[in-house]
Amino acid sequence: MKDVSRNESDDDGPLARYNDIASRIATLSSGRTELLAVSKTVGIDRISLLVDGGVRSFGENYASELINKATDRRLSGVHWHMIGPLQRRSLPKFSPYATAIQSVGRLVELDALEKLTFGGEIYLQVDCAVGGQRNGFLIGEIDGALGHAIEAGLNVVGLMTVAPNVDRDGRRNCFAQVASIAKRIGLGKLSMGMSDDYEDAIEFGSTLVRLGRSIFGERPSK
Repeated sequence: MKDVSRNESDDDGPLARYNDIASRIATLSSGRTELLAVSKTVGIDRISLLVDGGVRSFGENYASELINKATDRRLSGVHWHMIGPLQRRSLPKFSPYATAIQSVGRLVELDALEKLTFGGEIYLQVDCAVGGQRNGFLIGEIDGALGHAIEAGLNVVGLMTVAPNVDRDGRRNCFAQVASIAKRIGLGKLSMGMSDDYEDAIEFGSTLVRLGRSIFGERPSK
């Protein structure tokens, strides 16, 4: 886990919160799990506080925001993860700036990324809700999606999920299912867990948790 130095003037700000959470994650996971700072709707000035403190990995939900931030010189050297639902028409625009795309949930998106010769990391998003509530492949579709991606020559490194809007037991069951699938098909990375459930996700083997509100505070919807 990255050791990010605390800025004394940021004792109550996002960098301090990032440091505190990163330390807790390192303890809970024995250093196995990374923290991805989700910066959707967050201004560049606030993101810069973390970048200046050594944070290099951020997640964005919207293509336009990812592009605007990735092309700002104040945020140079950042690794950008797309974590929001994809729109095929936006893939050619933002994919050159993305280190990873975590939210691939349809075969047509894999086809589009093949045409773009996208060489970054890809996570297949899993929708483990009964009947499907989120973006993503259903449990029974993952094997086929992985085979499709391999044939396309894409760099699939792991699975991602957003736990369904159910009780804690239901969320934990989702994490357990996705972790079991990843192990069975030989994918080493698991992007599971957000501000309300990251500790449970770590228990089930998450290698990356996506936190926004816990770091930057409550934010308005776009």
